[in-house]
Amino acid sequence: MSYLKRLSEMAPDGDTQHHWDRLVGRFVLAFGDIENVVTSCLRLLPQDPIGRTASELHLAQRISLLEEILSPRRTAARSNLLDAVKAVRRYSSKRNIVAHNGLSFRFERDGQGLAVESAIRSTRGDRFHEVSHREMIDLVEEVMSISAALNNAFLEVVDDEPEIEHRLDSE
Repeated sequence: MSYLKRLSEMAPDGDTQHHWDRLVGRFVLAFGDIENVVTSCLRLLPQDPIGRTASELHLAQRISLLEEILSPRRTAARSNLLDAVKAVRRYSSKRNIVAHNGLSFRFERDGQGLAVESAIRSTRGDRFHEVSHREMIDLVEEVMSISAALNNAFLEVVDDEPEIEHRLDSE
């Protein structure tokens, strides 16, 4: 096994539950679920069929469109869904950093030898973004929670609005 492969699998404290590959995998899968629910919302919630076109938009555009669709009809179920969609917006920039950048390592000598720090880093122009290992652990938990909340809120809207369930049955 190569040295870099071992590094990419390890967590700073050796905790196997928080290896980078597991964290990134869980994060990407949770965001995949989120994107599927957002696409389903755009396919089923509007009165007019916009699902095909909406599915071709970037996630940020789909989120904006869904917020616009949810805002006028403020039932309790739709308010819960809108809150979940807003939570997705807050984390979508982190999704891009994690999904489109690799793991990088910084090696530093200290008094006890060679120290290795790992993070997912993105540099675009003069902007630098980083997701540390500790932040990634927290992000995974938060995004998985948001994914569950989004799914539950969408199901609540489907239960609350029979016409949506009818559109679902006719597909």
